[in-house]
Amino acid sequence: MSAFRSLLVGAALAVAAVGAHAGSVTIINPSFETAPVGGFNLTAGCGSVLGCQYNSGSIPGWSVTGGTGEWQPGDSNSVFFNTTGGESGPTVAYTNGGTFSQDLSATTVAGATYTLTFYEGWRNDQGLPTNAVDLVIGGTDVAATGAALTQGDWTEYQATFTTATSGQSIAIDVANSGGQGDFDNFNLTSTVPEPTTWAMLLAGFGALGLALRRRKAALPA
Repeated sequence: MSAFRSLLVGAALAVAAVGAHAGSVTIINPSFETAPVGGFNLTAGCGSVLGCQYNSGSIPGWSVTGGTGEWQPGDSNSVFFNTTGGESGPTVAYTNGGTFSQDLSATTVAGATYTLTFYEGWRNDQGLPTNAVDLVIGGTDVAATGAALTQGDWTEYQATFTTATSGQSIAIDVANSGGQGDFDNFNLTSTVPEPTTWAMLLAGFGALGLALRRRKAALPA
């Protein structure tokens, strides 16, 4: 193998070997297990479902507007949901045409990839909800995507963004414009390339550029 081809292979391997450091970004009350002030004082609409209760108007740690709050579906026996796969504990957040959001205390690191995951639920006893959930980086909205909701189940959604700028704000924004939106288990991670592997990668590309210049200079006129 020629020296030139060896450099090409080495650069490709360097790209594949770039390491990264993953960490979690703090979200206050991410799974809505912190009870609201005054507790769960409402049961209208619960019927005879044991343990069903909710509040209206506040979600600890989040800013809210409209008909929003925390809800404990209780022992639903498929009245509300078929499974508990997306739930983390007995409490979820809900919104009926309202919003809830949170400005996180962390700010971005240049080169980091931020990944927001969470679960949306579609109640058995209601129509398909219309929800919009965004990871907001420095004022830029990144819409979460995932599989279509299925009635009675919880579905995982995700939003991912890689930023080139440090110090940008990070926020989560949840809006609903139809049907009851139900949410649980928000999680935000950041993946930052390791400085040493970036240095190796840059050095490899520098050597490749030097080899290209030398090869071009060696060609006959």
